[in-house]
Amino acid sequence: MSFFETEDQAGYIQRLARFVLHPLPNGWVASAELIDALESKANLKASRVEHPSLCFSERFCLGADYLGMTLPAVARTLSVSYETVRDWSLDEDKPEDMEALANLLKVPRRWLEEGGIEHLPANSHIGGRVGKQARELREILFSQTLENVGEVTDDANAAEIQLWLDSVVNMIPTLKSTSRRAGGRWQIIQGNWMFAPWFPRVLIRQKHWPDPGKTPKD
Repeated sequence: MSFFETEDQAGYIQRLARFVLHPLPNGWVASAELIDALESKANLKASRVEHPSLCFSERFCLGADYLGMTLPAVARTLSVSYETVRDWSLDEDKPEDMEALANLLKVPRRWLEEGGIEHLPANSHIGGRVGKQARELREILFSQTLENVGEVTDDANAAEIQLWLDSVVNMIPTLKSTSRRAGGRWQIIQGNWMFAPWFPRVLIRQKHWPDPGKTPKD
């Protein structure tokens, strides 16, 4: 599950294609090969978020691409000229009202202005992975979650463990980063570990419990 998920496969493909700027030909047909190719491109583009040299124009364009917004659409929404927005995309200028642009792109102002993944919260869609890579990250996040659960006292029940996890997901750098890239976090629902994506809000059960001794108490 990811920020690009829709109720149908065609919508998912179209959103991925818009994000990676991949034109779909007339009469295109959904296929595993097409999805794999688009997901690979999307993950490569998302990985740019972690690059330390990411400049303002790249952050701006990434934010717009995630929402499928064109430069003219940004200009119209913010009531500025197309030339002004084009200059932002070329790193020739920056907006006077950074807050308005950040709100439009649904990104933290500090990340948009300064960069740095430390300024992206766990529930940010920026840099989220899709497909196989997202599934692998969910498993990595599950292991990290269990490791941190070990810090909770042995007599804590499931509700107390969940409350603690909710409070630290943005405080522990590894959890925050992996949660953002995986597109969600692990929660304890009725005694079971479930992956709860930030987008859309559905639950995925953890099918293979790696360590029965870690099972939370009711």
